[in-house]
Amino acid sequence: MLEALFNPASIAVIGAWQDPKKVGSAVLDNLNKYGFRGGLSPVNPAGDEILGLKAYVKQADMGKEVSLT
Repeated sequence: MLEALFNPASIAVIGAWQDPKKVGSAVLDNLNKYGFRGGLSPVNPAGDEILGLKAYVKQADMGKEVSLT
């Protein structure tokens, strides 16, 4: 049960933004910078791209399940 929390295969970062001062952006940047090896999916109302990753408007738009949100 705790496997998904401590060793997730993929993470959706809700509230990821381009602005590095925003918490969601810092979380995404740290996961990326410190070598998270799973899938990273930023979720942002504007969609587009964040830190080189395709961003989704809603988690439901991803079309895939994630281990940790």
